[in-house]
Amino acid sequence: MEKLNIVDMFCGGGGESTGLIEAAQEYDFEVNMSAINHWERAIETHAKNYPFAEHRCENVQHIEPHTLAASRDTDLMWASPGCQHFSSARGGKPRSEDMRSPAWEVIRFAEELRPKRIIIENVPEFRTWGPLDQNGRMIAECKGRTFRAFIAGLRSLNYVVDWRVLCAADYGAPTSRRRLFIQAVRKDCGKRIIWPEPTNVKGGDMLLPDWRSASEIIDWSIPSQIISKRKKPLAAATLRRIEYGMKEFWGDAAVPFIAKLYGTSTAESLDRPLSTISCSGAHHMLITPFLCRYNKGNKRVHTIEEPLPTLDCSNRYGIVEPFISAICQTSARQRNRKLTEPLSTICTKQEHCLVSPMLIQYYGNGHAVPLDAPVPTLTTKDRYALVGTDSNSVELGFRMLQPKELAAATGFPEDYVFTGTKVDVVKQIGNAVPPNFARAMFSQILKEMTA
Repeated sequence: MEKLNIVDMFCGGGGESTGLIEAAQEYDFEVNMSAINHWERAIETHAKNYPFAEHRCENVQHIEPHTLAASRDTDLMWASPGCQHFSSARGGKPRSEDMRSPAWEVIRFAEELRPKRIIIENVPEFRTWGPLDQNGRMIAECKGRTFRAFIAGLRSLNYVVDWRVLCAADYGAPTSRRRLFIQAVRKDCGKRIIWPEPTNVKGGDMLLPDWRSASEIIDWSIPSQIISKRKKPLAAATLRRIEYGMKEFWGDAAVPFIAKLYGTSTAESLDRPLSTISCSGAHHMLITPFLCRYNKGNKRVHTIEEPLPTLDCSNRYGIVEPFISAICQTSARQRNRKLTEPLSTICTKQEHCLVSPMLIQYYGNGHAVPLDAPVPTLTTKDRYALVGTDSNSVELGFRMLQPKELAAATGFPEDYVFTGTKVDVVKQIGNAVPPNFARAMFSQILKEMTA
């Protein structure tokens, strides 16, 4: 079996490594991997899943590349330097040149290892990398200057360089995370730059299936806590975002739920929340699911037919769970029902409506996301929450998405093992490269190699 020497410079919890190894296995290659990360917890996770790899828990700036096990005749060097001080997700927060500097280590490693191929992954804003002023703000007229110097550095080492921004949902991940990928191929090795063909397309077409939805990664067996019964009330801003999602996707049907949410409705409106639903003769209706985000942004609601937006290192999203309700509730037996229960007697009219899920995201000004959409970009903090309805009354339930759901949204295998606390795990997932990206890219490369 032919061996591939791979250096993963900023391996994190193993997102890109997972995709690379899966691609290698698909084409019957053995992998000799050196994985580097400064965070002990991430290295623990990587080693737990890939014990055969060499693991170096060090800052890349302190490593001599030639000492790595995969340093001889390196086939691929993958580098995902920290993106926080390039990303627009920082908003108006100052950036730090020191936090950006590890990206330059890619040039140093490339010069010493001379890998046949280099793949660099970062946020799309990496292309705007330029000098900062004394307050840590980007200098508008210098935007992109350092990025161009970085690319020039790769080209000076005899590499052909190209870059593209790709969306994870186009490659089978239920997240709409967009990332910049830079490929560099050594001119003298007889290889060429290859970009993967999408496996999915938004909306679907005759050739490709639709994007995967966020609803696929939700564990519906996990109960939500009724919002009105929480010991610690949800923040007013969170309630506003839930309200926004209801209005966005439920229309008039949201009115009684919103009243219940704020505790300002009359007894009548609380007891008969579905009375405002008008189906214009067709009494079977779907109240569209949506995701709602906790933090930043103005309009943050999405249908669940879309991928989950970009996930960062915190958990931002919550979900409104579905329940079945008979619109014409003329007797006690026509109660609201869980989706796991049988449907009540079906009459000659369509009388059942599905009050469906939404994800809400913490720390923002709205923006719910329907569950048939991919998961938004994950961050390294706990931001995603599940908002739902109690099955016997018109109550909204709420819970945070669990790490296993976030991992599934990012594209990790179901049996992938993360180490550390819940906060550690969410951070690892939020920092991870969706494995689908790496698998799609490397599979295309290996396919040509073995043709």
